[in-house]
Amino acid sequence: MRRFIALMVLLASLVAFAPSAHAAEADTAPADVVQPMGTCSTVGCGGEVTNHSQHYIRISNNWCSGSSADYYGDRLYDCYPWQNWDRSDLYPADMWLTQNQYSGNFVKYRDTDAFMASAGCTTVFNKWIGPLLLGRWTYDRHNRTSAWIKITDAEFIDILSISC
Repeated sequence: MRRFIALMVLLASLVAFAPSAHAAEADTAPADVVQPMGTCSTVGCGGEVTNHSQHYIRISNNWCSGSSADYYGDRLYDCYPWQNWDRSDLYPADMWLTQNQYSGNFVKYRDTDAFMASAGCTTVFNKWIGPLLLGRWTYDRHNRTSAWIKITDAEFIDILSISC
């Protein structure tokens, strides 16, 4: 724990003293930061998911809720039209990741916003921000509807197992 606190203090001091490349434009975001339609063009620029389970996992490249709370249901119905279901080539949409697939390998999912813990199953995953493991989560959806879990831009989700 002391190492973690020391690392956080060191990082905070580096950020505090780092000069801003855009200091003269304090009220204007640089053009290269703005990404059209919530997507980004390089691997690792947004939320990421890797599926190491034996089952498929559904992911979405759009989270239209203003809340970061879980969404319950099989689809994010208000986030994209039904024609965009199961599409790896569209934004906004959702798709299935098969075993050992990584969301960053799909251009429209380099900024993945959510994944689904399926109804009737238990989904176990690790959540990372950079090199820091935030912990292991278990979503038990036996006798419950599916749950969509929001992913922030800095998070990497590693799906470890799904048992149904």
